[in-house]
Amino acid sequence: MKTYLPAAIHCAVTLCLSVAIYTATAQTVLENRVAVFKNGKSFHVQSLNAERVSGTTYQLRKLPKAAFGTLWLYAQDNAIKDIASTVVEAQDTQTVTDMMGLLRANKGQKLQLVLYSFGGNNEPKPVEAIIDDVRNDYVLTRINGQHQTLRFTEIRQVLFSKAPSNIVNSKKKDRVLTFTVSKAAGPTLPVQLSYLTGELGWMPSYQIELLDDKKARLVLTAHLINDGDTLRNTDVSFVVGDANFPYSNVPSPLTSQAKLRQILAPLGYDSPVASNQMAMGASRVRREMSSDESEDFAGEELGDYDGSQVVANYSGSTQEDLFYYTTTGVTINTDGRTLYTLVNADLPYVHIYKCKLMDNTNSPYSYVPIRPEAENVVDHELEIDNQTGTPLTSAPAFLVRYDKNQRWPLSQGAINYTPRGAKANLRVARARDVVVKHEEEVESRSEQFKAKNGYYYSTITVKATLKLKNFKDKAIDAKLLRHIRGKLLQSTLPWQTRKLPVVFDSYYTAEANNELNGVEWKVLLQPNEEKTFAYTYQLFIRQ
Repeated sequence: MKTYLPAAIHCAVTLCLSVAIYTATAQTVLENRVAVFKNGKSFHVQSLNAERVSGTTYQLRKLPKAAFGTLWLYAQDNAIKDIASTVVEAQDTQTVTDMMGLLRANKGQKLQLVLYSFGGNNEPKPVEAIIDDVRNDYVLTRINGQHQTLRFTEIRQVLFSKAPSNIVNSKKKDRVLTFTVSKAAGPTLPVQLSYLTGELGWMPSYQIELLDDKKARLVLTAHLINDGDTLRNTDVSFVVGDANFPYSNVPSPLTSQAKLRQILAPLGYDSPVASNQMAMGASRVRREMSSDESEDFAGEELGDYDGSQVVANYSGSTQEDLFYYTTTGVTINTDGRTLYTLVNADLPYVHIYKCKLMDNTNSPYSYVPIRPEAENVVDHELEIDNQTGTPLTSAPAFLVRYDKNQRWPLSQGAINYTPRGAKANLRVARARDVVVKHEEEVESRSEQFKAKNGYYYSTITVKATLKLKNFKDKAIDAKLLRHIRGKLLQSTLPWQTRKLPVVFDSYYTAEANNELNGVEWKVLLQPNEEKTFAYTYQLFIRQ
């Protein structure tokens, strides 16, 4: 078994600022594993061969754009000692297609420039010129033996007497990593490099296909987006869960070309390049870096999963609070976009028609009944039983019905994170053919005042009436939800209740002693059926 000895290269290193010149050559990646997150971050593990510079000193070129604190280097059966990040000048070759690039590629050549004529009606004539240099927005030329500067906006056309070159050779500054090991090795040294970067990410999406009134086909796809280097024959894991990388927008000093103040800017320190977005949350980041304070980050509860519905060629595994869909042999070019199917499962579901009723009063001073004409919106939702053996990640979901060998679009919503064995809810649309009417009235009022904390209260009993009408031609399951402040008494339809925490403020205080309850009713309505039921509760009202 290979043993890699780590070197913490994000701290206690020597940053050398010497400048060298070398010819860039490809650095072979022997193996690559990538874990991709939905927040646009990805964790890479690469097996490389470092080239020997001299003795026990080796070098890695083409360093990644790593995040602070995530760049780590491991040497096989060897201890890494001194590490230095060095600035070098590398030869760079570019193929150009625009006018500015063509002028730069043909410096020193004789050509003809057609210039714009300002203030005259004469057709502009070409003039012979030699391009000496091309800057950001102007060109240094020699015309008729005189050195002249021309802005790009003055050049109308460029005429070449022969096919122009479209290749620009230049020098660019890169960083290379030089390190020494404890014992001598060969011309190359197998090393492993791991880091977090922001150039690769994935976006999940669902298609929910209703096969009949009881079974739906759920397909989870992953859109892989690569803005970084080409990946070839790579093992890729699509990660589900709450990613906690608070310093991922801070560049690693070992790989970044930025100056010190620019590196510190995302941490919120005083910097001329700090933006409002960088400053958000900066105090929290500074506090965590400079003290032993910790903050709890709520992760998604995963548990153990068997991955029974993960499609072929994918494996599912749980690592602490994260779930990984892993596939092998992925190749994706720079700026590439690919689509993968992670889950394809037929799942049971039910239709639910849900109505969230208006809360009752939150004032300790008075009771205001709900208005009978108030609109009670009924939403049509699907309740899908997650029997995939894996968690369902939060993502948009496109809903279609498969009927008569055709797919009919119904709606687009979102599925929230759903553990294995739990129910996922997907909103379909507003159900206008299911009507809910809700009324309240004070049934009785106590004349015996209750003194508490220096205040006097009366007790009122409220009677509410609910009327439901199903105009559909099929039976439906309706679910009614309401938050009720006060003491629950009776309901002519069975209800499920639970106590909720009461948030007190200066307006509503604990002195009123009114509980907060979550109430739920479930009603089965046949086609065109109407049902009415009533319930009562009590409130303390301060006089």
